[in-house]
Amino acid sequence: MKYDTNKFEMRDCFGICDLPPLLWQKQDQGAFGKIIAGRPVDGPILDLALDASKWMELVKGRDVVVQAGGNQGMYPRYYANIFEKVYTFEPDVDNYFCLDFNCQGVQYYKQNVGLGESDTTMNLVQLAPNNTGMHRTVSDELLLANPNIPSDRVSKVEMVRLDSLNIEACDLLHLDVELYETEALVGAEETIKKYSPVIVVETGGRPSPADGYLRLLGYKLHSQLRMDAIYVKE
Repeated sequence: MKYDTNKFEMRDCFGICDLPPLLWQKQDQGAFGKIIAGRPVDGPILDLALDASKWMELVKGRDVVVQAGGNQGMYPRYYANIFEKVYTFEPDVDNYFCLDFNCQGVQYYKQNVGLGESDTTMNLVQLAPNNTGMHRTVSDELLLANPNIPSDRVSKVEMVRLDSLNIEACDLLHLDVELYETEALVGAEETIKKYSPVIVVETGGRPSPADGYLRLLGYKLHSQLRMDAIYVKE
């Protein structure tokens, strides 16, 4: 699979969680954070190194994980070493190109879409070109209310409900969808009620806007980590 070397590059994962080098967008400075003495000292790759084992201790099964947004494939690739099936969703075209490159094999179910509360089209806004993990999903109404957003930072993306896929199991649901977690959970309500997965939501260390909805589904906050919150069924 060929790629544009002006746009993409291979990034070393420093042996973290047995990850191999991954194809990544050159412009992105968010995922790997600062590198000091040859090791990352912040960024999602550090969260993976420090915290993923904490929620994996709570996950009983190893059949299916659902992960969104897949970004460029770091977490899906990690989960492929653990689960029989990895469902991953990423709406951004360039992010998905890397994810598709990095995640090859029959155990992956990959889609260039976002997870939401309905099967529809939304706007994906690129907030920071040098951080490809910060894209936000917004409605037409919200986009019109913010006319100063440059048009070249907005793209139309497809959204799907997880429930529409009728997946065969779900042991872990991991969401990092930039404040769109509640909508993604609404679209996954039937799946959650059926399988009661451990749920991880990215919060940036702050209370999750999805907390109230998760409690309505019978979940409680198990622990708040540096950037993620773990919820388990009560």
